[in-house]
Parts: sequence; C-alpha cells; structure tokens
Amino acid sequence: MLYFLIRGEHMYTVRVFQQYTGADYFRIVAHEEINAQQFCPGDLVIFCDIDRCNDEELEELKTAYRNILGTGCSILNNPAKVLRRYQLLQGLHADLTNDFRVYRPGELPATEKIRFPVFVRDELEHNGPGSELIHTRVELESILANSPPPNPLVCEFIDTTIKGHYHKYGAFVLDGKIIPRHFFLSGSWNVKSASGDTGHSQQLEIDYVLKNPHAEELQQIAEYAHIEFGRIDYAITEKGIQVFEINTNPTVIDEGDIAAGNPRHFITNWFIDAFSKELKNLKLSAHYE
Repeated sequence: MLYFLIRGEHMYTVRVFQQYTGADYFRIVAHEEINAQQFCPGDLVIFCDIDRCNDEELEELKTAYRNILGTGCSILNNPAKVLRRYQLLQGLHADLTNDFRVYRPGELPATEKIRFPVFVRDELEHNGPGSELIHTRVELESILANSPPPNPLVCEFIDTTIKGHYHKYGAFVLDGKIIPRHFFLSGSWNVKSASGDTGHSQQLEIDYVLKNPHAEELQQIAEYAHIEFGRIDYAITEKGIQVFEINTNPTVIDEGDIAAGNPRHFITNWFIDAFSKELKNLKLSAHYE
C-alpha cells in the first residue's frame, strides 16, 4: 500500500485526485494520526507538508520517520534531510542559479545590501505574499512591526515578465521523475493562475507539459533539496531557473480543474494520466534513507 502523510487540514491536496480517479491503491493519513504500527513491510510512505512544519513539529516527523523506517517500509522525503523554504532559498542563491535572497527579520542586513523591491510572506505557508511590493527600508520595517504574517520571511522580488506578462512554471517531482504541471502568464507579479493573454498561455502550457524542457535541471534541484515528492514552482530569467519554492504537499488537482467549461481540461487529463502512471510504477522495494 502507498500512504501520503499530510497535515489533517490539508488532506484535500490529494483527496480530490483520489475521489475523481477512484484510486484505491493509496491512503491518506493525517500527521496527527501517524502510528508506525499501521504500516507493513513493503509499504511505501510519502512524507508531505514538511515545509509547513515549525521546528517542534519537524522533530515529531523525524521521530515518525525513524519509527516507520523500522517497520520495513520504503519512504520518500526524509524530514531530517528535506530543505524547507528558508534553507532551500538561501542555498539556491549561494550554490545554484537563484538570483534573489530571502531574510528572516532578525537577519536583515544593511539597507544597501537588500535589493528592493521586496515582499513579506509566511515562511511556513503556501498562501502567497503577505504584502504588496515594498520599495523602502522604512516601509519594510513598518510592515514587520505592525502587520507581519505569523512567520515572516522577507523575499527579494525578481522580474519574470515575458512580453508584458509575468510567468510561472510548476512541475512535480516523484521519486526523481519530473512531471510538468502548469505554465501561467499573468498581469500580476503574484502569479497564481493564467490571466490576460490566456489563449497564448494555453498553447505555451501544452508545449511545456508535452516537451518537459527543464527536466534535467529540475532533477538536480530536487536532489539538492533532498525532495523526492513535491512541486517545484519556478520561472526562467537570463540568470537561469529561479525557484520560488518546492511544495512538499502540492495540490494534485482541485475542483476547479475538473469543473465543466474549464479550458485547461487537456492539461488536467494529461497530468492525471502521467501522475497516476508514475504513482503505480513506484518501486516499493527500495529504501530511501
């Protein structure tokens, strides 16, 4: 059996896919209900939502990992090795191609070393920016003092425009395989979906998922982050791939993807087929330590 271990309030990320496809070869278990005794030798367990964990919660997942590994299960995503957002983005800037930096409030350098504009977000969540673009140190310090998100992280902004539209790619990694998920063009710098020139965006998206042009680089980034399941959100600039985050509990499909009239049905159906095939092909005999 295959298991996804997910925070209880976020089990929808996989549940809609399971219900829509009728998949009976995996189960979803809440972090709060993990018990090593429920797993058997030969099971495959995927740890999700690692990047949402605070330090205390992460230690609990590390313990659960060790206990489950002792039952003879195979495991994807070792909580002790996975790089969470802050560590990941710091490392990608220092070691690979990311051209922007992130700071926790207590680590902010002198003003001249910060590349404005910046924005503030919650380090442990996936709900997007917690501020508009910030252009001065005074404005930044005011937001951090008066209206910060729960776990503030200051991120330098990068321009990802293509002919007047910002863009974002998303690709799943599953046991080293890269499965393209989406390509969006948007008039907003906070790219959450396609807007504006949607016809052009849809054709580019189809080309992207069929050609999978960045697979090799994304595999290297996933290996760097020690992430065996997740979704890499990124853009391409003249500096190369710019990774915004790797979500270890990405939404596989949601209700909107399968709603009548959605113009992206080809993408959704293609992805469901590709993702289902790779899930079923996972080698349950190998251990990932």
